[in-house]
Amino acid sequence: MKKLYKVTLTPEERNALVQLVSVGKCNAQKIKHANILLAVDETTNRKTAVGEVAKQFHCHTNTVANIRQRFVEEGLEAALERKKVCPLPRHLSSTDAPKHNSLNSLAPLRPKDDVDGPYNSSPIHASNETSFPTHRMTPSGVF
Repeated sequence: MKKLYKVTLTPEERNALVQLVSVGKCNAQKIKHANILLAVDETTNRKTAVGEVAKQFHCHTNTVANIRQRFVEEGLEAALERKKVCPLPRHLSSTDAPKHNSLNSLAPLRPKDDVDGPYNSSPIHASNETSFPTHRMTPSGVF
């Protein structure tokens, strides 16, 4: 895999990363990213493959590539922190809320040509009688 982003740390950046890793007073993700940056640094004249670094720190090769890219494009702090993601809206406003929140709002969805069907709620058809089909089923079929 061809390296598109070459990480070259200055001595100050390298010392800051070594200090961050040795103290260990921050979250594990930040320490892991610092270790990855120290491993892929090209100023030490060590040539390490992305796959070796990923295996060494138990992460995916894309993680190593993404950290390299963020370091080159956005700087050290961006490479150490989690990637910023736009949050999704937590709730809909009253204008965006769905209109079908009650049974009455489903009335337009009922079939209009089914006058005697189960969706008819007129008082003429509302009785305690239960209607059954006019034919009966037997084991041999319909009689």
